[in-house]
Amino acid sequence: MILPTKHLPLERTLLAAGAQLLGCLDRPLTVSGLWDRVRREVAFPSFDHLVLALDVLFALGMVDLEEGKLKRRRPE
Repeated sequence: MILPTKHLPLERTLLAAGAQLLGCLDRPLTVSGLWDRVRREVAFPSFDHLVLALDVLFALGMVDLEEGKLKRRRPE
């Protein structure tokens, strides 16, 4: 579910969903603000899928949560 396999295309993976979320995080947003933006701009399957993709991004160190807002982590 995180990476593509023979039976799971790239578009349905959490890695691809995380890339879409990073594209929407051009400024700090709350989780609900990100959900609203993603529903308008990207065909996202569900809120659960968004949460799982955020989990992957946190695990990879790509996003931070500061003062209740998600933001992209700058490379060191």
